[in-house]
Amino acid sequence: MQVSTATSIDSKDILGLRDDLARWLIGRGVDQWQPGELPRGAIEDEVTQGFVHVVRRQEELVATVTITWADPLIWPDQTEPAGYIHRLMVNRRWTGREIGLSLLTWAEMHIRQSGRTLARLDCVRSNRRLRDYYEACGYHLVGYQDFPDIPWANEAALYEKSHLAPGG
Repeated sequence: MQVSTATSIDSKDILGLRDDLARWLIGRGVDQWQPGELPRGAIEDEVTQGFVHVVRRQEELVATVTITWADPLIWPDQTEPAGYIHRLMVNRRWTGREIGLSLLTWAEMHIRQSGRTLARLDCVRSNRRLRDYYEACGYHLVGYQDFPDIPWANEAALYEKSHLAPGG
């Protein structure tokens, strides 16, 4: 699996993948994302900053992950250096090949190579299947974050994995 830093050309495909996955989740009764809720400019800003990484096979976007060094909305007042994993997404045509797990492992390695030993991520509290997946990958629930002033935001389950090392 070859992971590369996304370029501005990738922004449209990344947003399209997110909207496709949002529709797929909704079709299964999972209230994680809504199609069209994330503006393309938000993706483009993260791409410009070098936070977004992609896996492509020829011209097709297979998977993507965003890694930031702060997340004040979801993780306010954090002082420990950490990497924040967002939008780990795999094109549905490529599921069943452990690409998500490989990309999550790559993200942890990327965080470790930055000198940090703590990875954080979040998901909607009610998404039990995704929460089980993160827990099986060694992430520990550290709490919940509610967003009463943001109408479109769901309550988030917050996860951490510390002491990142080769092999996880």
